[in-house]
Amino acid sequence: MLTAAPLRYIRPPFPLHSLTPTAMSASRIIIHPEALTAFVKAIVSAGGSSAREAELIARNLVLANLSGHDSHGAGMIPQYIGFLK
Repeated sequence: MLTAAPLRYIRPPFPLHSLTPTAMSASRIIIHPEALTAFVKAIVSAGGSSAREAELIARNLVLANLSGHDSHGAGMIPQYIGFLK
């Protein structure tokens, strides 16, 4: 049986208060792992996955982001939604 490992929050190399609306860019938006996991899980569930499957998918996509593999992380959701159409 697969078990989900706890997600790790990686502190950014710059202070969060430095992200003012004028200084923020798409490459510097930080989303807490648990919030992103919940968001991805909701999307995957809405696509028809069971709660367990949605949890595993969400955790693995966010873990990919946390591991530095953004091309295999939550950014894949739009493509996965396209597969459902």
